[in-house]
Amino acid sequence: MDELLLVCDSSLSVRYITTNSRDLTGRPPEEWIGRPLASFLGQEQHPKLQEILRGAGQRDESARFRARLRCSDDHLIPVDIRIRIVAGEDSSSHLLLFLRLLDEPADQTEMLIKREEQYRLLAESAGDMLFHMTDRGEFLDVSSSVQQFTGYERDELVGKSGFDFIPEHDRRAFRASTAKLTPDNPVVTIRHSIRHKDGRTIRGETTARLVLPDKGNGTPEIIAVTRNIGERLDIEMQLRKLSAAIEQGPSAVMLNDTEGMIEYVNRAFTDLTGYQAEEVIGHHPAFLRSGNHPQEVYDEIWQTIGQGRFWSGTLSERKKNGEVYWALISISPILDDEGRLKHYATVRLDDTQRKQALDALRESEERYRTLIESAPLAIAQIDPDGQIINMNPSFWKTLGSPSADQTRTINVLTFEPLRTIGFSHAVEECRDTGRTFVQNFDYTSKWGKSIYLRVHFSPVLDSEDHVQAVQMIAEDIAPLRESQEERIRLEKRILEAQQLESLGVLAGGIAHDFNNLLAGIMGNTGLAMMDVDERSKARQSLQQIEQSAERAAELTRQMLAYAGRGQFMVEPVNLSDIIGDITDLLQATIPKKIEVQFELSDQLPKVEVDVAQVRQIVTNILLNASEAIGDAAGRITVRTGEMNLTDSDLQWIHLGETMHEGRYVHVTIEDNGEGMDEETLSKMFEPFFSTRFTGRGLGLAAVQGIVRTHGGGLKVESATGTGTTFTVLFPLAEGDGSQVEAAEENGDRAPLVMVVDDEPGVRHMAGRILERGGYRVLYAEDGREAVDLYKNHGDSIACILLDLTMPHMNGVEAFANLHALNPDVKVLISSGFTEREAMSKFTSEGIGGFIQKPYKPMALLHRIQSLLEA
Repeated sequence: MDELLLVCDSSLSVRYITTNSRDLTGRPPEEWIGRPLASFLGQEQHPKLQEILRGAGQRDESARFRARLRCSDDHLIPVDIRIRIVAGEDSSSHLLLFLRLLDEPADQTEMLIKREEQYRLLAESAGDMLFHMTDRGEFLDVSSSVQQFTGYERDELVGKSGFDFIPEHDRRAFRASTAKLTPDNPVVTIRHSIRHKDGRTIRGETTARLVLPDKGNGTPEIIAVTRNIGERLDIEMQLRKLSAAIEQGPSAVMLNDTEGMIEYVNRAFTDLTGYQAEEVIGHHPAFLRSGNHPQEVYDEIWQTIGQGRFWSGTLSERKKNGEVYWALISISPILDDEGRLKHYATVRLDDTQRKQALDALRESEERYRTLIESAPLAIAQIDPDGQIINMNPSFWKTLGSPSADQTRTINVLTFEPLRTIGFSHAVEECRDTGRTFVQNFDYTSKWGKSIYLRVHFSPVLDSEDHVQAVQMIAEDIAPLRESQEERIRLEKRILEAQQLESLGVLAGGIAHDFNNLLAGIMGNTGLAMMDVDERSKARQSLQQIEQSAERAAELTRQMLAYAGRGQFMVEPVNLSDIIGDITDLLQATIPKKIEVQFELSDQLPKVEVDVAQVRQIVTNILLNASEAIGDAAGRITVRTGEMNLTDSDLQWIHLGETMHEGRYVHVTIEDNGEGMDEETLSKMFEPFFSTRFTGRGLGLAAVQGIVRTHGGGLKVESATGTGTTFTVLFPLAEGDGSQVEAAEENGDRAPLVMVVDDEPGVRHMAGRILERGGYRVLYAEDGREAVDLYKNHGDSIACILLDLTMPHMNGVEAFANLHALNPDVKVLISSGFTEREAMSKFTSEGIGGFIQKPYKPMALLHRIQSLLEA
């Protein structure tokens, strides 16, 4: 009797068939594998197969029925089918099908012999390992395939225990699983390791079946089928990795059936479109269309992928919230082993930003199309031997040849000027590798013109991808290189300006707050000195406190100068006269071993500067020069003069962001000291930076702030061992100059003065000074309280000492309210900032005066008296 053994998966696709399929049906095994079982049976059997499939959830489901089997010539023959569903522990199910052809031979003995031979051939030719064991696990027989997988011969296994060939870490679980074999549970599936004869282990999956003796006589036996699943586990792991990569990847992935219906979308699809998976699965992706493309576009896409070809492009689509975006889409057909279309895989990337950038680029290209088309690009084609085939006029002009004919005679591979700069080597590389690349060359033509060439090399290929020529497109990019260098210089200057601005804001804020503290120290010290006898030892201590506070106040003024908030008396002066007045003083501050030379021009135009601040600049730089020379003999030269600066000159000027081309007056201080390295030059203007152990104060940082406030610039030239040269530049005066601020000090008394300040120490210190001066004092801790008090006592308040920075209502707002109550109100503004900065905050007239914190008691009394007399 003829019989076939088939193994099918849960979808009834054939996964294995015995090799006698060709003899019995005319179909070889490879024609069965991977195809649905239903395609080999008559149509009337399909419902029966589906009914059997629904029973796959049971551990041991079996069925038997007759059907018609389709042979290779399409005729049907009757078969008896026995089906057993074997469920694995991983919830997967397989179907074992025994198909017996019903045209049985008459000779039953011959039939039995033939069947036994078929079973033997089946066992020997099976790809899996077959074991016949006792119920205790001893091998009775094994298939020849066991030797292929384990390395053991049949004789080495028969009679041995199967547990001996399982590694110890899996042996206990294997014993426990086989112990579960009972007549009620005759099949178990176990995953375990198998020890190969050479010592390595392989991963296997064993399905063991308990076989009971006929009529209950004899001992149960076990038939086991073991499959090497190492490769399958590797594939499963790769599939899990692939699944994780798709699900967690940044690209939006969609899986469609052949009709386009969505079967799967990943998380990135939801992030991109806003649609959840349950909203789109089972639907056609047409809902994503934005309406910006005609139907012909989508028809062309379907025509392409319907032919099994790949399609990619950019489409406008619409998100769930209605937002339109551009998507870069790739659609790949998925084919089965026989080349039949099964699915489509669609990958989307948000291409909106790139599309917008491209659109902007296209607009820019359109605007500059005429300019680009008329650009003098040098274009030529060169054959593999180095001879010029074609060229444009710019090419031979760029090479410096007098005519095109002379240029055509040049062999670019041997022409020495081109070989010297590497041009010939680049042509050879493009010719030999077929690679496209860009390379830059510094080239001097025969006409003496220096050119910086950017050359694009690309191969010209024939139909067989052989290089027929090398094409070159060259342009002179010297202006581009210069512009890049200019951009780098500008970025550096902008960064320096930003750093200086940040430090200036910090320095100004610290100086303001410090002035408030010093105001209390100096004021209370002055009051204490009024109460102490001049012969008292305590008076000397108080004087020391006052002097220290004055030095601290000087430091805050330097910080304000660095921040560009210094208090300046600007007037048109001659720079040489300013320095000439202090030459003796400067000489006295420099060690006698150092020679100081003054080369002061007597024909200088005037500049509008603060004389005291300019003297501070010169003194600070001169002291730095003296320290750079140290104890050795040296020389310092101080010179003044006038120079005309161009834009190229201004690129090397520090703090020159507000300077323009034109005439400038300068003071230059040059020394032959130790000089500065690059690191020191980069830090020299940082506050409190010094290369000396005794260095202190703001030093060059204050110089920087003063110069910046005057609209000038600094140029520093130095190198280790060659000395240093400082050049300070000031713009010329445009007129006679004007005094930014001036103050006069007078004195008088008033019956009642209201002191407004949020700092209690400063507020009460000022009140005590005024009371010692004979005034009555009314206190307010902020602007809001001051306005309320003035409403009630305005008639008796002679003047107001008003702080600028306060909570709730600052000095500017308080003055506006006071001025509205009484346009003739007398107000003296007090602040840690300079007068110019403080008074710039007031837009209306009527401010009576200003006093900067910290101040001495007599200074405050004089200002109050002056205000009352005004």
